Amino acid sequence: MKHVGLNVAADPLMTLAYTGTVGGLVAVVADDPGMHSSQNEQDTRHFARFGKVPMLEPSDSREAKEMVVLGLEISEEFQTPVILRSSTRVSHSRSLVTLSSRAVLPPAGVRKEPGAVCLGPAVRPRNACSPGGAARQAVEAANRSPANRIERRGRKLGIVTSGIAYQYVREVFPEASVLKLGWVYPFPNALIREFAAAVDEILIVEELDDILEQHVLALGIPCQGKNVVPRIGELSPDVLLASRAQLDGKTIPAEARTASTTEIGDLPGRPPVLCAGCPHRGIYHAAEQCNVVVTGDIGCYNPERCLP
Repeated sequence: MKHVGLNVAADPLMTLAYTGTVGGLVAVVADDPGMHSSQNEQDTRHFARFGKVPMLEPSDSREAKEMVVLGLEISEEFQTPVILRSSTRVSHSRSLVTLSSRAVLPPAGVRKEPGAVCLGPAVRPRNACSPGGAARQAVEAANRSPANRIERRGRKLGIVTSGIAYQYVREVFPEASVLKLGWVYPFPNALIREFAAAVDEILIVEELDDILEQHVLALGIPCQGKNVVPRIGELSPDVLLASRAQLDGKTIPAEARTASTTEIGDLPGRPPVLCAGCPHRGIYHAAEQCNVVVTGDIGCYNPERCLP
Protein backbone atom coordinates (compact mmCIF):
# COMPACT_ATOMS: atom_id res chain seq x y z
CA MET A 1 0.00 0.00 0.00
CA LYS A 2 0.96 3.65 -0.11
CA HIS A 3 1.51 5.70 3.04
CA VAL A 4 -2.09 6.92 3.01
CA GLY A 5 -3.25 3.31 2.73
CA LEU A 6 -1.62 2.57 6.07
CA ASN A 7 -3.94 5.16 7.60
CA VAL A 8 -6.83 2.87 6.68
CA ALA A 9 -4.98 -0.20 8.00
CA ALA A 10 -3.87 1.51 11.23
CA ASP A 11 -6.60 -0.01 13.41
CA PRO A 12 -5.64 -3.68 12.89
CA LEU A 13 -1.92 -2.79 12.86
CA MET A 14 -2.06 -1.26 16.34
CA THR A 15 -3.96 -4.26 17.71
CA LEU A 16 -1.66 -6.82 16.04
CA ALA A 17 1.27 -5.21 17.83
CA TYR A 18 -0.36 -6.41 21.08
CA THR A 19 -1.84 -9.76 20.08
CA GLY A 20 1.20 -10.74 18.08
CA THR A 21 1.22 -12.78 14.89
CA VAL A 22 1.45 -16.53 14.34
CA GLY A 23 2.89 -16.52 10.83
CA GLY A 24 5.05 -13.83 9.28
CA LEU A 25 3.36 -10.52 8.39
CA VAL A 26 5.15 -7.74 6.48
CA ALA A 27 3.31 -4.59 5.42
CA VAL A 28 5.08 -3.02 2.42
CA VAL A 29 4.35 0.71 2.52
CA ALA A 30 5.62 3.25 -0.02
CA ASP A 31 6.01 6.86 1.09
CA ASP A 32 5.72 9.64 -1.48
CA PRO A 33 8.06 12.54 -0.67
CA GLY A 34 7.16 15.43 -2.94
CA MET A 35 3.53 14.27 -3.32
CA HIS A 36 4.02 13.00 -6.87
CA SER A 37 0.70 11.14 -6.75
CA SER A 38 -0.57 11.43 -3.20
CA GLN A 39 -2.69 13.62 -0.96
CA ASN A 40 0.17 14.29 1.45
CA GLU A 41 3.78 13.26 2.15
CA GLN A 42 3.45 11.84 5.65
CA ASP A 43 6.33 9.82 7.11
CA THR A 44 5.47 6.17 7.81
CA ARG A 45 8.28 5.89 10.35
CA HIS A 46 5.89 7.54 12.81
CA PHE A 47 3.66 4.47 12.53
CA ALA A 48 6.53 2.17 13.50
CA ARG A 49 7.13 4.11 16.70
CA PHE A 50 3.40 4.56 17.30
CA GLY A 51 2.64 0.87 16.93
CA LYS A 52 5.95 -0.31 18.46
CA VAL A 53 6.66 -2.58 15.48
CA PRO A 54 9.97 -3.13 13.64
CA MET A 55 10.61 -1.27 10.41
CA LEU A 56 13.01 -1.95 7.53
CA GLU A 57 13.98 0.56 4.83
CA PRO A 58 15.68 -0.55 1.59
CA SER A 59 17.83 1.75 -0.53
CA ASP A 60 17.50 -0.12 -3.85
CA SER A 61 15.70 -2.99 -5.59
CA ARG A 62 18.06 -5.67 -4.28
CA GLU A 63 17.57 -4.63 -0.68
CA ALA A 64 13.81 -4.32 -1.22
CA LYS A 65 13.71 -7.95 -2.31
CA GLU A 66 16.00 -9.22 0.44
CA MET A 67 14.30 -7.22 3.19
CA VAL A 68 10.96 -8.86 2.50
CA VAL A 69 12.59 -12.14 3.53
CA LEU A 70 14.30 -10.47 6.49
CA GLY A 71 11.01 -8.88 7.52
CA LEU A 72 9.25 -12.23 7.51
CA GLU A 73 12.04 -13.73 9.60
CA ILE A 74 11.83 -10.87 12.13
CA SER A 75 8.04 -11.13 12.21
CA GLU A 76 8.11 -14.85 12.94
CA GLU A 77 10.93 -14.62 15.49
CA PHE A 78 9.32 -11.85 17.55
CA GLN A 79 5.68 -12.65 16.62
CA THR A 80 5.00 -9.11 15.52
CA PRO A 81 4.01 -7.32 12.30
CA VAL A 82 6.85 -5.63 10.44
CA ILE A 83 6.70 -2.57 8.18
CA LEU A 84 8.92 -2.32 5.10
CA ARG A 85 9.15 1.35 4.12
CA SER A 86 9.76 2.01 0.45
CA SER A 87 9.65 5.40 -1.28
CA THR A 88 8.79 6.91 -4.64
CA ARG A 89 12.31 6.56 -6.00
CA VAL A 90 12.92 3.01 -4.78
CA SER A 91 9.54 1.81 -6.02
CA HIS A 92 10.01 3.45 -9.45
CA SER A 93 13.54 2.25 -10.13
CA ARG A 94 15.18 -0.92 -11.37
CA SER A 95 18.43 -2.61 -10.43
CA LEU A 96 19.97 -6.06 -10.51
CA VAL A 97 18.78 -8.64 -8.00
CA THR A 98 19.92 -12.15 -7.20
CA LEU A 99 17.26 -14.83 -7.29
CA SER A 100 17.29 -17.67 -4.78
CA SER A 101 15.37 -20.86 -4.19
CA ARG A 102 11.97 -20.65 -2.56
CA ALA A 103 11.89 -21.69 1.09
CA VAL A 104 9.07 -24.09 1.93
CA LEU A 105 7.94 -23.80 5.53
CA PRO A 106 5.22 -25.72 7.38
CA PRO A 107 1.93 -23.78 7.73
CA ALA A 108 1.66 -21.88 10.98
CA GLY A 109 -2.03 -22.68 11.33
CA VAL A 110 -4.73 -20.64 13.04
CA ARG A 111 -4.54 -19.83 16.73
CA LYS A 112 -8.02 -20.28 18.19
CA GLU A 113 -7.42 -18.48 21.47
CA PRO A 114 -10.06 -15.77 21.94
CA GLY A 115 -8.37 -14.60 25.13
CA ALA A 116 -5.17 -13.89 23.24
CA VAL A 117 -6.48 -12.32 20.05
CA CYS A 118 -9.70 -10.56 21.15
CA LEU A 119 -8.42 -7.65 23.19
CA GLY A 120 -10.63 -5.70 25.54
CA PRO A 121 -10.71 -4.27 29.05
CA ALA A 122 -10.84 -7.75 30.60
CA VAL A 123 -8.01 -9.18 28.48
CA ARG A 124 -4.43 -8.24 29.24
CA PRO A 125 -2.37 -8.14 26.03
CA ARG A 126 0.32 -10.81 26.17
CA ASN A 127 2.69 -8.98 23.86
CA ALA A 128 2.66 -5.48 25.35
CA CYS A 129 6.05 -3.86 24.89
CA SER A 130 7.90 -3.74 28.20
CA PRO A 131 11.54 -3.77 29.37
CA GLY A 132 12.94 -7.27 28.87
CA GLY A 133 10.19 -8.25 26.41
CA ALA A 134 10.07 -8.56 22.65
CA ALA A 135 10.85 -4.86 22.17
CA ARG A 136 14.20 -5.13 23.95
CA GLN A 137 15.08 -8.29 22.06
CA ALA A 138 14.35 -6.49 18.79
CA VAL A 139 16.69 -3.64 19.81
CA GLU A 140 19.50 -6.12 20.46
CA ALA A 141 18.81 -7.83 17.14
CA ALA A 142 18.88 -4.48 15.31
CA ASN A 143 22.32 -3.72 16.77
CA ARG A 144 23.63 -7.03 15.43
CA SER A 145 21.77 -7.07 12.11
CA PRO A 146 23.83 -6.86 8.89
CA ALA A 147 21.03 -4.60 7.57
CA ASN A 148 22.73 -1.88 9.65
CA ARG A 149 26.38 -1.26 8.83
CA ILE A 150 29.17 1.24 9.35
CA GLU A 151 31.21 2.29 6.32
CA ARG A 152 34.42 3.82 7.66
CA ARG A 153 36.16 6.46 5.56
CA GLY A 154 37.24 9.84 6.92
CA ARG A 155 36.89 10.80 10.58
CA LYS A 156 35.98 14.45 9.98
CA LEU A 157 32.35 13.84 8.98
CA GLY A 158 30.04 10.95 9.73
CA ILE A 159 26.59 10.68 8.15
CA VAL A 160 23.69 8.64 9.52
CA THR A 161 21.15 7.85 6.83
CA SER A 162 18.72 5.27 5.49
CA GLY A 163 16.70 4.36 2.41
CA ILE A 164 17.23 6.06 -0.92
CA ALA A 165 18.98 8.96 0.84
CA TYR A 166 21.95 6.61 1.31
CA GLN A 167 22.53 6.57 -2.46
CA TYR A 168 22.56 10.37 -2.59
CA VAL A 169 24.94 10.56 0.38
CA ARG A 170 27.46 8.26 -1.30
CA GLU A 171 27.37 10.48 -4.39
CA VAL A 172 27.59 13.88 -2.69
CA PHE A 173 29.77 12.99 0.33
CA PRO A 174 32.17 10.29 -1.01
CA GLU A 175 34.77 11.00 1.68
CA ALA A 176 32.41 10.76 4.67
CA SER A 177 31.97 7.76 6.93
CA VAL A 178 28.42 6.45 6.82
CA LEU A 179 26.15 4.60 9.22
CA LYS A 180 23.61 3.04 6.88
CA LEU A 181 20.45 1.94 8.63
CA GLY A 182 18.35 -0.74 6.95
CA TRP A 183 16.62 -1.81 10.18
CA VAL A 184 15.50 1.68 11.13
CA TYR A 185 13.24 0.85 14.09
CA PRO A 186 13.83 -0.01 16.87
CA PHE A 187 16.86 2.26 16.75
CA PRO A 188 20.20 0.42 17.06
CA ASN A 189 21.45 2.61 19.91
CA ALA A 190 24.69 0.74 20.53
CA LEU A 191 25.66 1.00 16.87
CA ILE A 192 24.78 4.70 16.77
CA ARG A 193 26.98 5.38 19.81
CA GLU A 194 29.84 3.35 18.34
CA PHE A 195 29.64 5.33 15.11
CA ALA A 196 29.40 8.68 16.89
CA ALA A 197 32.55 7.93 18.88
CA ALA A 198 34.52 7.35 15.68
CA VAL A 199 33.80 10.68 13.92
CA ASP A 200 34.20 14.37 14.76
CA GLU A 201 30.91 15.66 13.35
CA ILE A 202 27.60 13.95 12.62
CA LEU A 203 25.06 14.85 9.93
CA ILE A 204 21.67 13.14 9.76
CA VAL A 205 20.31 12.79 6.22
CA GLU A 206 16.73 11.50 6.18
CA GLU A 207 13.80 12.08 3.86
CA LEU A 208 10.86 13.98 5.39
CA ASP A 209 10.65 14.28 9.20
CA ASP A 210 13.54 14.56 11.67
CA ILE A 211 12.73 11.27 13.44
CA LEU A 212 16.25 9.88 13.44
CA GLU A 213 17.79 13.27 14.23
CA GLN A 214 15.63 13.75 17.32
CA HIS A 215 16.50 10.27 18.55
CA VAL A 216 20.24 10.84 18.12
CA LEU A 217 19.93 14.12 20.04
CA ALA A 218 17.97 12.29 22.76
CA LEU A 219 20.94 9.93 23.12
CA GLY A 220 23.02 12.98 24.03
CA ILE A 221 24.92 12.99 20.72
CA PRO A 222 25.32 16.41 19.04
CA CYS A 223 24.42 16.37 15.37
CA GLN A 224 23.17 18.45 12.47
CA GLY A 225 20.21 17.58 10.30
CA LYS A 226 17.20 19.59 9.31
CA ASN A 227 19.10 22.84 9.76
CA VAL A 228 20.75 22.02 6.41
CA VAL A 229 18.68 19.16 4.93
CA PRO A 230 15.11 20.01 3.81
CA ARG A 231 12.26 18.46 5.78
CA ILE A 232 9.76 18.89 2.93
CA GLY A 233 9.84 17.25 -0.48
CA GLU A 234 11.96 14.58 -2.11
CA LEU A 235 15.71 14.57 -1.67
CA SER A 236 18.13 14.29 -4.60
CA PRO A 237 21.86 14.72 -5.24
CA ASP A 238 21.24 18.34 -6.24
CA VAL A 239 19.41 19.03 -2.97
CA LEU A 240 22.25 17.50 -0.94
CA LEU A 241 24.80 19.51 -2.93
CA ALA A 242 23.05 22.62 -1.61
CA SER A 243 23.17 21.13 1.90
CA ARG A 244 26.89 20.50 1.51
CA ALA A 245 27.46 24.05 0.39
CA GLN A 246 25.63 25.29 3.48
CA LEU A 247 27.77 23.06 5.71
CA ASP A 248 30.87 24.56 4.07
CA GLY A 249 29.61 28.06 4.83
CA LYS A 250 28.87 28.96 1.23
CA THR A 251 25.94 31.14 0.16
CA ILE A 252 23.30 29.25 -1.80
CA PRO A 253 20.13 30.47 -3.54
CA ALA A 254 16.99 30.24 -1.43
CA GLU A 255 15.28 27.96 -3.95
CA ALA A 256 18.11 25.43 -3.67
CA ARG A 257 17.37 24.87 0.03
CA THR A 258 14.05 23.20 -0.75
CA ALA A 259 13.68 19.76 -2.28
CA SER A 260 12.55 20.18 -5.87
CA THR A 261 9.65 18.35 -7.47
CA THR A 262 9.89 20.03 -10.88
CA GLU A 263 10.29 18.19 -14.15
CA ILE A 264 13.80 17.35 -15.32
CA GLY A 265 15.27 19.61 -17.99
CA ASP A 266 12.87 20.90 -20.64
CA LEU A 267 10.45 17.98 -20.57
CA PRO A 268 6.80 19.06 -20.55
CA GLY A 269 4.75 18.53 -17.41
CA ARG A 270 2.81 15.26 -17.40
CA PRO A 271 0.16 15.13 -14.70
CA PRO A 272 -0.77 11.59 -13.55
CA VAL A 273 -3.75 9.85 -15.11
CA LEU A 274 -5.94 6.97 -14.08
CA CYS A 275 -4.76 3.54 -15.20
CA ALA A 276 -6.00 2.15 -18.51
CA GLY A 277 -9.19 0.21 -17.89
CA CYS A 278 -9.84 1.79 -14.49
CA PRO A 279 -13.64 1.79 -13.89
CA HIS A 280 -13.39 5.18 -12.20
CA ARG A 281 -12.63 6.79 -15.57
CA GLY A 282 -16.30 6.54 -16.53
CA ILE A 283 -17.45 7.80 -13.14
CA TYR A 284 -15.27 10.90 -13.34
CA HIS A 285 -16.31 11.52 -16.94
CA ALA A 286 -20.00 11.35 -15.96
CA ALA A 287 -19.38 13.63 -12.99
CA GLU A 288 -17.79 16.19 -15.29
CA GLN A 289 -20.76 16.09 -17.69
CA CYS A 290 -23.12 16.74 -14.78
CA ASN A 291 -21.08 19.74 -13.62
CA VAL A 292 -20.82 18.49 -10.03
CA VAL A 293 -18.16 19.24 -7.46
CA VAL A 294 -15.94 16.25 -6.66
CA THR A 295 -14.54 16.55 -3.13
CA GLY A 296 -12.62 13.26 -2.96
CA ASP A 297 -11.12 10.50 -5.05
CA ILE A 298 -10.27 6.80 -4.89
CA GLY A 299 -6.92 7.49 -3.28
CA CYS A 300 -4.46 7.16 -6.16
CA TYR A 301 -4.86 10.48 -7.99
CA ASN A 302 -6.72 13.69 -7.40
CA PRO A 303 -9.77 14.06 -9.69
CA GLU A 304 -8.94 17.55 -10.86
CA ARG A 305 -5.64 16.26 -12.23
CA CYS A 306 -7.34 13.41 -14.08
CA LEU A 307 -10.28 15.18 -15.70
CA PRO A 308 -9.64 17.00 -18.97
